[in-house]
Amino acid sequence: MSLALLLSLAFPVAGRELLLVGPPWPPYLDDTDSHKGFATEIVEAALKASGYDNITVRLQPWRRVMWNARNQAADGLVGIWHTKEREALVAFSQPYFLSPIVALLPAGTDLAPRHVNDLAGLRIAYREGARFGAGFDQADTLNKLPVGTISNVVQMVAKGRVDAGIEDKLVAKAFVEANPTVKSKVRLSAPLLMQPLYFGVVRGKPHSEELLEHFNRGLNIIRLNGEYGQILRAYGLSDALAPSQVPERYSE
Repeated sequence: MSLALLLSLAFPVAGRELLLVGPPWPPYLDDTDSHKGFATEIVEAALKASGYDNITVRLQPWRRVMWNARNQAADGLVGIWHTKEREALVAFSQPYFLSPIVALLPAGTDLAPRHVNDLAGLRIAYREGARFGAGFDQADTLNKLPVGTISNVVQMVAKGRVDAGIEDKLVAKAFVEANPTVKSKVRLSAPLLMQPLYFGVVRGKPHSEELLEHFNRGLNIIRLNGEYGQILRAYGLSDALAPSQVPERYSE
């Protein structure tokens, strides 16, 4: 019997209240979906597999999410990309999804970027506060224009005010398909990079280390029992977007 299982038996978590927060970010986190998006569903399934049965998820503006993390007003962040700055606020789980990051391009252009470096020399719109990997975030050679929302990014590309935008493929695709006025004016490139998505446990709270351990354990369980793949397929997503660094066998 593993140490993780012994700990979970010694300190039962059933009934323990968990408050998780995250920003509205369809289809990852979506208040219009009965499960609040596939990222939320994966996180809840992993935690339930480790015995948690009293979980509340609230989708809030990003600044409110960060306020909750800084003030330890929540237990965890549902969907978050890793940055060094965020390590001071949250401990990162095993990655549980790979977000494909793409360029948004005017429909008539023949540009075909395959890497972030291929955007050099272009005017690039991106969501202020979003992080797209060190190759983009730390690149001083890229002409980056921060804007407020995904809507701003898409509209600026569609109207030719910038040469390109950068965004998560699933987010951009959902927005473009829901807005017919821009659907014919914007296209998405092939993925420029794959950005791991994590569950973040707020540091400094009671049982935070235990929560992180239990999430990772639960994630392994649902990967192996097939529930994880079922969630992805229910949203029309490929298992290829699942990180590969999960043990072939989970032994209790």
